[in-house]
Amino acid sequence: MLQVGFGMSPVTSGSLTFVGSFGALLMRPLLSFFLRRFGFKAVLSGSAVVGSVAVAGFALLDADTPHWLIGCYVFFFGIVRSAQFMSSNTLSYADLPAEKLSRATSLGGVLQQLSVSLGVSIAAMVLGLVSGEVHAPTTGQFHWAFLLTAVIPLLPIPGFFFLHPEDGQQVSGHRRRTDTQG
Repeated sequence: MLQVGFGMSPVTSGSLTFVGSFGALLMRPLLSFFLRRFGFKAVLSGSAVVGSVAVAGFALLDADTPHWLIGCYVFFFGIVRSAQFMSSNTLSYADLPAEKLSRATSLGGVLQQLSVSLGVSIAAMVLGLVSGEVHAPTTGQFHWAFLLTAVIPLLPIPGFFFLHPEDGQQVSGHRRRTDTQG
């Protein structure tokens, strides 16, 4: 969207999207606090909802949006996306015995790359369906694609409802509050 829809150079658009990796780096130390305080169920559900809103929020950007604001938004998106990926990855390895962790992380890495590739493919397919047979999609067509793909982060939420408060607590340190603790 930055290059085709807004007419930015590859260097400018790449520099703006690169800012998202700084958001991901910031989330790394913060995630432990959030998992300890709220647990996996709340963090995963919350980050899915915020992630969906963040994807939809890209539809609010246009060619006149200041570059610094786009950079800030991409930074925020990097934080949200990182929270979702890191918390789901951490939970997926939480109950594995140490002798199985090596094989599990190898498989998990492959599955994560496949899921990212699938997400990019679905987004490209949605953009293709929205833009029809035009040579280059318009900004409005990119906006529609973002709005439609914003549903994707919401899909795992029903599964998160099956999580128990104690799931993953050995890695998160989350303890369920009781009535006597306030």
